Amino acid sequence: PERVRAAAILASGALLGTPEGWIERARKVRAESTSSIIIASAQRWFAPGSLAREPDLTGRLLHALQHADDESYALCCEALADYDLRDGLGAIAAPVLAAWGEHDAVAPEAKAAEIVAGVRHGSIAEITDAGHLPPAEQPAATAALLRNYFDAQSDAQEES
Repeated sequence: PERVRAAAILASGALLGTPEGWIERARKVRAESTSSIIIASAQRWFAPGSLAREPDLTGRLLHALQHADDESYALCCEALADYDLRDGLGAIAAPVLAAWGEHDAVAPEAKAAEIVAGVRHGSIAEITDAGHLPPAEQPAATAALLRNYFDAQSDAQEES
C-alpha cells in the first residue's frame, strides 16, 4: 500500500455477479464453448449503437472472446464466483477513483458507489456513451478522466 499513491477502478466492482451466475457461465462455456456467450456478451459489453458505430473494434473484442481457451475462461468464471472484496475496501488508504460506463449493466454506477463508500478516500465518475469497456469505446474520454484524476492527486500530494 505504501507504493500506491492513487488508484483507478474502471467498470468493475468489489463484487460482480453472483456465484451461481459465474458457475453457470463456466458450465455453459465448457459444454458449448465461448462462442455460446458472444451474443449475451455483446449486449452486456457495449453501449447502444456501438456495434454499428464501431464494427471493427467491437468485432475484434468479440472475436477475442470467441477464440479464448474455453477451459481457461471457465476457470476465470469459477474464480469470479469466489470474488468478493467488499470487506477489504476500508483498508485501502490511497485515493481511489471508481468510474463506470453510462450503459454498463455489469458494473453500473451502484458498483462504483459501493467502492467509493467503502474506501477511505473515494471519487466517482461516469464515462458517457460507454458500456462495460470504456477504454475501448471511449478511449479519449477515459484517458482524459484518468489523466485529470492522477494529475490532481499528484498536485494534492505536492501541496501536502
